[in-house]
Amino acid sequence: MPDRVTVLKGALWRWAPRVAVVVVLLVALSLGLRWASSGAAPQASVEEQWYDAVNQLGIEPVYPPAEDLAVGDIVAIVTGDTVSAELNKRPIHDRALTLMHLDLTQEIVQAYQQTYQFPATVARPPSNEQIWNQTSSVDSLFKAPNLRQSLPIVVFPAFSLHKKRAANGSAGGFSELWDAAFGGSASSDETVDVHFAGTETYGIPAITAETKLIDFCNADATSFLCTDDQLRKQLSIVIGANIYQKLKDEKTGQERWRYTIELALVNRVFLARAIETRSREASRIGGSASTPVAAPGAPPAAQPGAGAAYPPPAAAAPSPPAPQGDAVRPHPGVAAGFENASSMEVSIPTTVLPRPVAIGFKSVRWVPQGDEQ
Repeated sequence: MPDRVTVLKGALWRWAPRVAVVVVLLVALSLGLRWASSGAAPQASVEEQWYDAVNQLGIEPVYPPAEDLAVGDIVAIVTGDTVSAELNKRPIHDRALTLMHLDLTQEIVQAYQQTYQFPATVARPPSNEQIWNQTSSVDSLFKAPNLRQSLPIVVFPAFSLHKKRAANGSAGGFSELWDAAFGGSASSDETVDVHFAGTETYGIPAITAETKLIDFCNADATSFLCTDDQLRKQLSIVIGANIYQKLKDEKTGQERWRYTIELALVNRVFLARAIETRSREASRIGGSASTPVAAPGAPPAAQPGAGAAYPPPAAAAPSPPAPQGDAVRPHPGVAAGFENASSMEVSIPTTVLPRPVAIGFKSVRWVPQGDEQ
């Protein structure tokens, strides 16, 4: 008759496949559901979320919003990374450096002496049935003002960026999986609300700005700043030594810079007098798996050899009474589960600023020429 050790080994061998199934199912379920929860996991920084949101407006975002960004600023910018696509998602101050400022006051004044300034809007009528009157101009309506005393208005719509992922699944009763059962669910939400009020802009035409940038790069005193070598030296302040890293092209065998760089002249700035933003993130993932495991019992009786007499059948022993109430466990087994949840919210309440701040800009660019650029 097999001893107790042999019996336990046999039971373990019968349990092992079922326990392995549970482990495999849990791993597969965790990996599958983690995809659904990855959309809004609190991973991006506040400045990266701001950049993603403001970038939807088609302008280069400025974070944090600043009063001292102006038309005429000369900025060195890292514009590309051949190793990672994450660079362009980083805020401008993480990959750019203001080198100097050109006084373009005369060009700005001249630009707005050539644009019209229409009369102010009168108050809205108390009811929709009444006519909304227009204000008449004293002089010709299409006469450019000699001296403009207010900034041009620009309107940005309030908008929300919403990303959501969800997944769930369950299964059970498959005989090929030894009656294993598993299930789980995952979800993630990411919402960024952006609202700018009192928005204004000013700038100069692109051709005027391009001419000024070319003059800057051709002038004896400043032409050195438009070379690849000098721009990389300046940008090493924000990027570090990696700005000089080169990579070999496997097809041609030639080396190229890892980072592409440009020199920019800011020709338009977008301003806001009130800002309201809110970023909300939440994610949850959970699941469980189980499989019944039969209680260990005696192995089948060994078959006697040829010619041996079979022993008479033993009388069946009476079954023990089933436990009552919460103690009923007709299918003892193995079960496991997991759950993970996280959330974050960051907001900038509506605040009227004493003066407008820059939230974004547009620029004209100069690509420096280098030996391996």
